[in-house]
Amino acid sequence: MEVAQTLKDMQAVTGATDEEISMIAEAAKKISRETPLAATEVAKLGLQLLRAGLSAQDTAGAMEVAAKVATVSGEDVKTVANTIATAMMAWKLSAADSERIGNTIAAALNFSRLQVEDLGVAYNHMAGTAASFNRSFEETNAILAVYSNVGVRASTIATGWVQLMSEFIAPSKKATEYLSSLTD
Repeated sequence: MEVAQTLKDMQAVTGATDEEISMIAEAAKKISRETPLAATEVAKLGLQLLRAGLSAQDTAGAMEVAAKVATVSGEDVKTVANTIATAMMAWKLSAADSERIGNTIAAALNFSRLQVEDLGVAYNHMAGTAASFNRSFEETNAILAVYSNVGVRASTIATGWVQLMSEFIAPSKKATEYLSSLTD
């Protein structure tokens, strides 16, 4: 019953068509059979992805990855859904990239001190800048993982990285002088 209500809420909030809701419902049923997550949790995950601005097709594709990441990481589905949606939108990734997204996030989590929540915070600060500087999703996650392993918080990494990239766009007088001194 709660799944049906979540699907109704999903349609009301997002304006998704009956066909799109049916596609998401089928994906939720399949995922709940393949993971320890209840169908209600998976449907709520879908709602969160739609609210974040993903299309119904991208939502259906991203739900499986988000469910697996939530299961492996132990973090809540809302946090995972928001993190994945931010990544998909910033790097212009689609449902076809879902496996790549999941593998990259899993690698970042497995080889660092990062949690999904940390990635979400970092993406909120730096994803747009990273993507606009043609830094790949994988490269950005590697930067986050490496620096987190030496004790730097994800938010600090992201803020510093954005400031560094800003210096390349409009270098300060001090930065310009320093870089000039390197060529002398």
